[in-house]
Amino acid sequence: MINVAYFSNQFASVDGHGIARYAHHLYDSLNDPRQDINLFPVAGSSSCTKVELNELKQRTNLQMLPLGSKFFPLIWKYFDLPQIEQLIRSEVDIVHVLSLGYPIPTRKPFVVTIHDIGPLTHPQFFTKKDQWLMKDSLKQAFDKSSAMICVSQATADAVEKYSLKKYNSSVLDRLHVIHEGVSQEFFELENIENIPDYDKVSSLLSKPFILTVGKISPRKNIQTVLESFSRLKNELPDYQIITVGGDGWDFKNIKSKTVDYGIQDSVHFLGYVSDELLRFLYRQASLFVYPSLFEGFGLTVLEAMACGCPVITSNTTSLPEVAGDAAVLIDPSNVDELCKQMLFLCKNDDLRNQYIEKGLKRAKYFTWEKAASQTNKVYQSIL
Repeated sequence: MINVAYFSNQFASVDGHGIARYAHHLYDSLNDPRQDINLFPVAGSSSCTKVELNELKQRTNLQMLPLGSKFFPLIWKYFDLPQIEQLIRSEVDIVHVLSLGYPIPTRKPFVVTIHDIGPLTHPQFFTKKDQWLMKDSLKQAFDKSSAMICVSQATADAVEKYSLKKYNSSVLDRLHVIHEGVSQEFFELENIENIPDYDKVSSLLSKPFILTVGKISPRKNIQTVLESFSRLKNELPDYQIITVGGDGWDFKNIKSKTVDYGIQDSVHFLGYVSDELLRFLYRQASLFVYPSLFEGFGLTVLEAMACGCPVITSNTTSLPEVAGDAAVLIDPSNVDELCKQMLFLCKNDDLRNQYIEKGLKRAKYFTWEKAASQTNKVYQSIL
């Protein structure tokens, strides 16, 4: 039996997005008795309500660090104490940090999951604080980790390239590519009665729509979707755009673009929605468009495929690796190309059905059970 301190602030969240989704689904699959692992979830901060946090603690034995999110990162950074294994109420064999954030003091074998190093490779999309935190935590990973799990080959390549450039040292022998998985719920039909926020879309379903998902920031490239859609107003007069995700720091600019393009009445910003509503929207959408300029993995592409939604996405970073030949790949900076492909798929049912079939097959290849099994092998290899 391997005892693992499983550190993730995002684990102490119930919103189910991004790294939180990764932390929870990997936990559930690693917690399978067949994996022969004892997991001890640890977090320094939480976005849960008191009731939600208590329920999470009871279900997972989550332990919250004392002093909260403000003091512990500073103490850890400047004093390298206390070691995280000293805070766990059991013997610890391995410390697994679920994402790069701030340095974690430990004397145990140390595994870190790297989702991307975007603040260092694509600084134009991130804050100075993001860059500072990334540099510190990535340096700890280079200096102390026994293994680095990368969620895509694209991320692993970026990490190796950065290490060679910054430190003139290769880390290939410690890099392990383990893809994320798609939850079984995305393959199953959603009962409208089980969607807690169905009222957000009940009045929008009389017309066909194109779906986008993601926090509204420049790297998600929603502006290109809006510009392409505005050029198709005559060809797709009944269509609308529904976008799901947090407002982000580019929201005001993006919303003003809908006015500039004259499509403000056909674009609907829903903000965050429940997983139940997200799955429903994937199934109802004519098309999922995701022309992101940078992604460490791009799980939303696979989730759309699992729901039977045809996908257009970017031909850059990790997205071709994830999508394979099951999506239409475009240059995310080419508005004309995106226009052409959006119109072609919306008007061609046979082609849509081909991509739906390919997408379902592709999504089934990525499972959390496989990710957990491969992660377990990493644990075993370093003990």
